[in-house]
Formats: sequence, C-alpha cells, structure tokens
Amino acid sequence: YFYDSEVVSLAPEDAGLRQMLRRLEERWVLAPVSLVVGGRRVAFSHRLPAVLGRSDADVSVRGTSVSRRHAEIALESGRFVVRDLGSRNGTLVSGMPIASAIAIEGALEIGLGDDVTMAISPAGRGLEIEVQKGLDRGLLHVVGAPADDGSCVLAVPGAEATIELDREGVAITPVAGEAAELVPEGASSGRRVQGRIDLLRGDTLTIANVKIEVPA
Repeated sequence: YFYDSEVVSLAPEDAGLRQMLRRLEERWVLAPVSLVVGGRRVAFSHRLPAVLGRSDADVSVRGTSVSRRHAEIALESGRFVVRDLGSRNGTLVSGMPIASAIAIEGALEIGLGDDVTMAISPAGRGLEIEVQKGLDRGLLHVVGAPADDGSCVLAVPGAEATIELDREGVAITPVAGEAAELVPEGASSGRRVQGRIDLLRGDTLTIANVKIEVPA
C-alpha cells in the first residue's frame, strides 16, 4: 500500500483520488492493535510501563477480583519487572502476594486476585502474556519494549512473521523465505506479497497457511 498526502498535489482536482486517500486513512491501523492469528485473538502493544487491570488498562482483563489499575509491567535497567499497584486483592506469585517489584527472568505465573491467572514469558524484545484462568481465558497479549525512536518489532505468535509498531502505523513482514497472500477488504481474491505490509482494517493475510485477520 502507498499512502501519502503529497499524492493529492499531483492531481489536486481529482475528487476520486481524494476520496480513495480518505478511505485509506480511515482504514489505517495504529498501535496498539488486536489481530486474529490462526483463529486466536492476539493484542499487540508497545506501551511501557503497561498497566494490567479492568476496562481501560493497557492489558485489559475481566474478573471480580481485578482492580481497575491492578498491576504494572515495566522495563527497568534492561529487564522486565512486575509490581502490584495497590490493588484490592493483591498480585500473586506462587500464590503469595508480592510486596515489591519482581523480575521476569523466565516463565512466570501471576494471579490478579484469586480468579484471574496469567502466564508471562519473555519473547525477544517483548513479553507474551496469556490469560490462563478467568473470563478472558485464552486471550494473548504481546507487549514490546520500544526502541529509542519509539518503534518495536515483535514476533507474531503462531505465524512466520514479525509485526512492527511505531508512531506511524502497524506493519507485518513475513520471515525470510516466506510470502503473504494479501486479500484487501472487499476483494474476492488476493495477491502474493513479499516484504513489509502496512496493515489496513478489514484486510486478511495468509502466511505459511496461517491466516492473520485485521478487524474492520
């Protein structure tokens, strides 16, 4: 896809071109974003610190024991840590409430109160956070550590691809040797694409038989 407002300057009277660019702008995807990867919803974010909690939290989970701002994951001195944010029911590790920041150096299971359990594991420059117990069981969040320019590149769980999140948008790139079959919104057939693909709402990609859907 190519989107640049400077294109309009080439044909300033072309109403059709303006309408097309306006439609592309409406479909442009910004981070954070949720995709459906192989039939599973995966939420990607490059916001750190990331708050775990109800409703408008960065990593949102439902549960009667979950506070609105329950816990926080941060990057401190080059390592990920998790800490409680004064929640009503505590943040648990191995069933015990934590009183200070705990380093995430490998797979870690935490509880947000007593009815939500999440498995956290390092994955490159980010963390995979899977809800294992609770109303959102099976939901996967991938939280990344942004580079100095604000961009973040993460592996797409279950797919032969990486996802890049930055201030301008979200893009998926198949790993070396793979290509994507891209079906734009409303199209009946797709085309083969290698390299970076900027995401638009309603598009569908298939990489190595794994379908990646961008919700409209």
